[in-house]
Order: sequence, then C-alpha cells, then structure tokens
Amino acid sequence: MVCILVDYNCIIHKNNLKNISDFLQNLPDAKNYSIGVIFELNPDTYTELENNTRGNEKIDFFNSKKFIDNIINYSYIVYDIDRKICEIFLNNNNMLEDVLKIILENLPNDITIILFVELEKVHNKEYIRYLSLLGFGEPFIVEDSELKGIYLHKLNYLVDSKDITTDIEYLLKSISSEKCESTLRFTSKTIEKLKYLSKIGSSWNSKSISQKELGGRFLASLIDDLIINLEIDDKSIIYGEEEGVRVVGGLYNFHSHPQEAYERNNVTLGWPSGQDFIAFLSSHFTFNTLIHVVVAVEGVYILQMGDYWDNLTENNMNDITKFIDKEYDLACFKDKLSIPGYVSKINGIKFENKTLFNLYYSDWNNISNPFTISFKKIYGNCIINQNLNNFIDSYYK
Repeated sequence: MVCILVDYNCIIHKNNLKNISDFLQNLPDAKNYSIGVIFELNPDTYTELENNTRGNEKIDFFNSKKFIDNIINYSYIVYDIDRKICEIFLNNNNMLEDVLKIILENLPNDITIILFVELEKVHNKEYIRYLSLLGFGEPFIVEDSELKGIYLHKLNYLVDSKDITTDIEYLLKSISSEKCESTLRFTSKTIEKLKYLSKIGSSWNSKSISQKELGGRFLASLIDDLIINLEIDDKSIIYGEEEGVRVVGGLYNFHSHPQEAYERNNVTLGWPSGQDFIAFLSSHFTFNTLIHVVVAVEGVYILQMGDYWDNLTENNMNDITKFIDKEYDLACFKDKLSIPGYVSKINGIKFENKTLFNLYYSDWNNISNPFTISFKKIYGNCIINQNLNNFIDSYYK
C-alpha cells in the first residue's frame, strides 16, 4: 500500500473539491491550524494519480469517483506551526505507523507529535506496549475536558522506546485527587555523589584555590512501585562562588554548602539560608521546581512548597520576600538550635496563617529512605518529569 499527504485547506477546501470533501468524515475542528489528510491507496491508484502530470488533471482525478472508490483508509493530522505540535486523528488504528512515517518525512523534525488514546485502550497492555515501541510516552490529560482518554506524545524523529505502563498507572491514580502526591528516593549512585558535594567544588581564584558552591538538577524516573528515583544529571552541574551559586532550572534541583564555608563562618551546621528559600521560590515559579535540595556536610535539607500556594499563584512577592528574608534566615550559631529544632521552627512559620515552605531533613545514615512530597497540579496533571514539564509549557503557551 502507498500513503500520501494532502493539505486539506490548500487543496481540498481551496479548490472546492466537493466529492472528496463529502467523502471525508469526522474532520477535526481546527480552523486556526493546518489540517493534513493521509490517504492509504493501492499502488495502481497512486500510479494513476502520479501519471496525471498537469495540475488540473491531477486535481480532477483526485476528486473523481474512481479515486474515492479506491481509497483504502485515511486519517488526519493537525499541525500547529507556532507551538510545534502535530496531533494525529486516526480513522483506522492500522494506519498509525504509516502516519508517523509521513510526518517524519514531510514535517519538521523539531516538532512534537501527540496521540489521543481512549480509556478502553489505555488498559490494553499490548496496545500500550505497541505505542511505546513506536516512541510514544509521557502521558497527560487536557485540563477541563471530559475524561474519555489520555494523550501520549513523542518527538518527530527516531527515538528509543520506553516502557510507559508505570507512567500511565501514576497518571490514572492521580486524576481523582485534588493535589499531587509522590514518593521520591535518591538512588545509591546519587547518594554517593551527594556525600561528596560538600567536600569538592574547588577552583582557582586569582592567586589561590577555594571551594565553590555547586548547583545542578536531578533527573526522575518512575519505577514499578510508583516511587520516583532521583539521579544527578552530571551535565547540569555548575560552579558558583564561595557562598552562592545560580539555581539550575528543573523540577528537582540542588546546591551544595561547602566544607570551607563552615570553617570560614565558624559553624558546625549548614542549613538553608533565607536566600536559599527565596531562590527556591523563584525557581518554582520559573521552572515549576517541586523540591530544592541543600546538600550540607551533615546531610540534606529538602525544601518544598507549603499550603499557602495551593490556591495562589505568584503574587504579593515583595512582601513575601521581605518576610522570608527576616523569618527564615536562622543562623546556625544563634539560639543554639539543633537540626530537629531548626526543622520544627521552619515548618512552624506562618504567613497569613499558612506555611510558605515545608522542610525535610535527612542525615547520611537515613538518606536512602523514601520521602513523600505534595504539590499542585499543572493544567490538571501531576507533572513529575522534565520532558513532560517542558511539553506542557509549550502545549499551553
């Protein structure tokens, strides 16, 4: 069989091809976007179409009863050039591989392809496995639409397959909840790296070497028990100053508090400063950051957003920033606070009777233990990995 792509607006609608237009059913409602029709033909019909070399002859044959009677199948694609998104509308599931091939060869390769999967097929493991082999992944739902299924997406080039059954299970589990809840843990490989972060980071100054704060992000992957594994993205690590580093964008990011900073400030504990909380807040609104990890000599401090933000977006930031600077900047040598005392004090701070942040601490002996976070949905989705976060940003822009 042979497949061809026809621009509906430029060919069928513009030339008022009534016969082929009447034949086509369930045309997508996409007035502001480009609609393509992919026809599956037998080789003889395709050859006859191609042999009509003159434009009018080709169009007349395309609109003829003979051509229409020999159409085996057809499906639609809708291309949004501004958002770089192409959605597939299958009239026949058997056409999917041909449709993907047409898109790959005829549309830009920097676009994202999305496919709707009905709920009854979502639970068909064989079908989902088939879609994953074609490169589809990162399931999501469209906010405020009647839930009849889910969407999957893939990049428009040759990509490796990935098992997405766990991702779909997580999505379906989260649909009925108002907030998202996820359990995370650091992998053993990541733990070994985190233990050394406060001991490394040395670089040259003009005449000497000193430790600098390091920043970076974690990459996330779901495993069978719906726990999210966090791995350091080695390529993301950056060097900052002796006491400061730029926040690296991501859903899960971190920075270190170097050993030399303890000695320079004559402290034994290196918990987050007020500026660390402000930087996390900024990262949350810029990158949708869910947690920020401060890697200290004694262990890790994990920052997440508090219930103040459940029904609010970025507002009143000047007042909030001043409040954080004043109330959250608890120096290690003041009041002789212990780590449990510090965590309790931070979690007890209220702004307008609600918490701005929740803080969790783990020493190195317990860092392999999973921990649970809660966070807001974004456009109806519990977004837990960077690829989906990036796509949702482009989908709704």
